[in-house]
Formats: sequence, structure tokens, C-alpha cells
Amino acid sequence: RFLVWIRQLVDEPTGQSLTLERPANAIPVTMLRATLQVLPANLGDASQLELEPESVRVHYDSGPGEPVQAFVDSERTVTVAHGKAFSLRLGSPPRGARNITELTATLVKPGSGESPSGRVPLRIGPIVLPDQPRLYGDAIAYKLSSDAASRVPAGLAVFKRDKATELLRNATQDRTSAKLPAMILVLPEGVQTTCGVPLPGSPNTLSLTASAGPMGQIGLKVQASGTQWEGFAWEREPFIIVLPTHGPDSRAALLVRLTRTTTPGVRLYNPQPPFAATPGEQGGSLRGRVTVAGEPFGRAYLRLSVSRYEGGAWVGPRSVRVPVAADGTFLLRNMSPGRYRLVLAPAALTPIVLGAEQDTESYLRHRFSANAGRWIGAGTVDIDVPSGRSAQMSEMQFVPDSVKPKSGPTSAEAN
Repeated sequence: RFLVWIRQLVDEPTGQSLTLERPANAIPVTMLRATLQVLPANLGDASQLELEPESVRVHYDSGPGEPVQAFVDSERTVTVAHGKAFSLRLGSPPRGARNITELTATLVKPGSGESPSGRVPLRIGPIVLPDQPRLYGDAIAYKLSSDAASRVPAGLAVFKRDKATELLRNATQDRTSAKLPAMILVLPEGVQTTCGVPLPGSPNTLSLTASAGPMGQIGLKVQASGTQWEGFAWEREPFIIVLPTHGPDSRAALLVRLTRTTTPGVRLYNPQPPFAATPGEQGGSLRGRVTVAGEPFGRAYLRLSVSRYEGGAWVGPRSVRVPVAADGTFLLRNMSPGRYRLVLAPAALTPIVLGAEQDTESYLRHRFSANAGRWIGAGTVDIDVPSGRSAQMSEMQFVPDSVKPKSGPTSAEAN
């Protein structure tokens, strides 16, 4: 068995590429070239394989319905570690085509001649054309620990945020299904696509159907072994797909991230503290967390109003805009030790999605399905910042209606 995938698909006249972000002014592709890479599924070597020249056929989702012959470019075909990367000239797709529904060919083992046992048919698809909408991502296979596996239902299951993090504790990366540590995903929008980890044809064949939704939502349908999960993921947020059980010691899971852009996320910069430690003074820090029903709020900016008690009176307030990390935490470093009064206001919280500031109410609705609720832990807080240590504030938590809030500690810890 072999692992086969399209490593690259390029429109030569325009340079539009499958692995680069689709340009806003994408124009129809006219002359396609593909790189088809082959590796052995487990142990072994595929570097001596050849493609039967007349066997390569391309099926599109538009046109006359007859497959189009493609050609192997032997001059650009190269040997890679344990495998082969075949260069294919696909030509011009039919008008209106959005995807290659299927690419078929025959691999020939070295020295096999015309023997049927030395000929391996392959089929791969769908493959989105470079001028069409698509989503990107990556997937890493894991084996869950026996403790984690015992806490998961027997069927297909999907876990997000803190629950996903907890499941991966003590899990081991599964390298038995492929020689690759991770699989890069390029998914045609709204089209069911089979994933190669685990390998197609195994008891746990897995397919994903993804589509861009409002704000950072990514609509998602997961199918495996005749079962299905349907819901949504969030932009760049890791989630865990736990595959159905098939006998002992076979509880596999896939860590997946999806995004609609190849552009790196916008970096959120730490600000200068409003009352910075003076030269020679050992500063402290202030830690906090923003959650929704105990789950991380996500990347955002939080504007704090900060006053400091000096000489029997409050000095300030001074305003500072603090970045909130993906796990909901924020940190204000190098503060002069002392007593502080902070005002935390939900209205001063600005979510960041796809590099842009978003409305908090809409963000809560799209990401957490929270249409109504209340904030706890907000308001005016007095707290001492110790020298060389960090002071932990109580969580500022949004509690959707009918959800019981989770409490958070207030303490000092080593900095």
C-alpha cells in the first residue's frame, strides 16, 4: 500500500498555486501542472516506482464527462526520501470546472513487466483548482492514552478547546499510518474530501467537508466508518477527532486545525505597563483570564483602567490595552510593586478574528452560540502586585443563560 497525494497544483501562465492563498482577483486557470507524490504506507521504499505513461486520467466536475489524459514529465520527476514525486502536465480544464473530482493512474513496480501483481492502480480526489475557494489546515495522528480512551464514547466524537487539550494529555503521536509527521490539508469548499491519515481503506477511513462561515466559523462535517458528526470549528483553533473503536489498542485521534487563509495570524503586542518598575526595582506582573462558561475567550484586546495607591491617595487612572492570548489569558509585566485598582469592563473587550477587530456580541454568538447571558468578575478590583511575583486576578467570565459559572482563584505565584 502507498500514500499518494497532490503536493502541488499550479496554473503555469498565471502562477496561481494550490498551496498559496487564492488571490481576490483570481482568474480562470488555463494550463495546469501537478506534482503527485508517492510514499510507502508503512515500511518499505517507493523510490523505484514508475507511472504508466498512458494511464493518467483526470476527471473534472464540469465538461463533457469524459476523462482527460494527462502526461508524465519525466524530466521534472524526481526521487525523494523513500518515494517519488511525479511531475504531471494536466493541460487546460473544461470551462466552468471548479475541482478535479478524481485523478487515476497506474503505478508500476520495478522489474514487474506486464505482471498484474506489479501494477497498482491509484485514485485521488477531489482536488480543488487554484482559482477556486478552499480551506487550509493540518492534521496529526495520535494514539490516546488508555485513561483518555476510556472516557470517550465508542463512536465518532469531536472535542474542542479545553476538552481537546485534556484528551491529548499523555497521548502519543501515531507514526504507523504514514511516514509523515503531519498532513497538510487543502479542502475544496463544501466538497467531501477523504483524508490520508488514517489511510483510506483502513477500518477508520475519514472524510471532511468544510466551508467558510460567518466571522471565524468553519462549518464542518466529519464522516468515518458510516458515522457522522456535524457542527463547526473556529479559525485556527485546534480540535480533536476521535475515531470509532475497532478492537483493543486502536483508539486513534486526529488533531486538526483549519483556516481560510495562509497568512499568519496577526501578532498581538504587549504594551508598556502604566506604572512601570523603576530602574533597579524588581517588578511584578498581573495575570488574568477571560472565559466563556469556563472555556477560553480567544484572541482579543482588553482595555484596562489602572490606578495605583501612592502616599495615601489613588494616582490615575491610566489606560492600557492588554492582549488576550488564544487560551484566554493576559499578562501585564514589569509593574512597580504596590496596590492597584483596576476596572475591567466587558465593553472594553475587543475580539480579534482574521486580523480584524470584531463586535463582542456577534463574536459570542458565532463562536460560542451564546445569544444572551451575563458577565461575572467584571467591575472594579483592588489587588496587590508583589515584587518579583505575579498577582492572579479572578476570571472575567461570560456565563450564557442556563450555564452555571465556574469560579477562578485570586492568588500570588512565582513570576
